[in-house]
Amino acid sequence: MKNTNIIKLIHADDHEFFRTGFRKIFESQQFPDMSIIGEADNGVSLIRQIEVLHPDIVLTDLKMPVMDGMEAAKRIISLFSSIKVIAFSAFENTQEVLDFIRTGARGYILKHSTIDQVADAIRQVSEGHLYLSPDLTETMHVSNGKSRDKKILFNAQELNVMKMICLQHTTKEISASLHLSTRTVEDYRHHLQEKIGARNMVGIALYALINEYIDPDELADI
Repeated sequence: MKNTNIIKLIHADDHEFFRTGFRKIFESQQFPDMSIIGEADNGVSLIRQIEVLHPDIVLTDLKMPVMDGMEAAKRIISLFSSIKVIAFSAFENTQEVLDFIRTGARGYILKHSTIDQVADAIRQVSEGHLYLSPDLTETMHVSNGKSRDKKILFNAQELNVMKMICLQHTTKEISASLHLSTRTVEDYRHHLQEKIGARNMVGIALYALINEYIDPDELADI
């Protein structure tokens, strides 16, 4: 019986060699629940493909000519609210990953991921989850609470501070909003870093996203 719920994909990358190689590997696995229906070599071409082909998910590189993946993601999410965007990139810069997710994108896959990891990412994002390559959390020293034997517990104020960090509020803004001294806010931030295992504020934000303490939609357009 034919699968009527196939996840339709468009892949954007300015390197034809990588696009062709990925397609061949992807199609050789014969994933019955997904199909690559189009390709693009820059963000402008990607948007044109979307208008014609109506994919469910877009996999896009970040560094492309004419329009890069970051700008393309912003426009796609603004113009086509039902389409989910995933970065498919070699870059592991912590801030860049967070900036991409803040566009409203739903995933970030590293190019050295296995084909099964890519397929898993596509399925998870299709089901409404956020996906970050496992190597990213290790590189960024961000622990995943879901994978721990004992889940990290936070009190209400810690969760408030965590969310405001995700939303890019400054220490003074958090202090005013939560009626805390700036010193107390700084103490909360340092305590969250130690508790989570993050090296910086970006790590706290990524932890909150990975473990669903904040919805990626709340980060869009802030």
